[in-house]
Amino acid sequence: MNTALLLIDIQNDYFPGGNMVLEGADEACAQAGKLLTAFRRAGLAVIHIQHLSLRPGSTFFLPGTPGAEIHAHVAPQAGEPVIEKHYPNSFRETMLMAALKEKDID
Repeated sequence: MNTALLLIDIQNDYFPGGNMVLEGADEACAQAGKLLTAFRRAGLAVIHIQHLSLRPGSTFFLPGTPGAEIHAHVAPQAGEPVIEKHYPNSFRETMLMAALKEKDID
């Protein structure tokens, strides 16, 4: 069994100053950062999922805005894939399944 860490939607709009601030975002990001550090040290796969909203009338995760960027605390490093999604489901119309199969992640 191969393992990967999926970091999903840890983007600036969810944090103070963003367009859709979530309660507890800083704490959640800190925990994600600890996991990310552990996975990197162990040489395990890390995949970042970034939501970019293409829906008319969207107010956050807008492409090309600072709010849509992955939070600096968990920013991808060279070689870590970033998979863009446009729906709440990370598998819908994305390359996530292919990326998991490519790395033999089950």
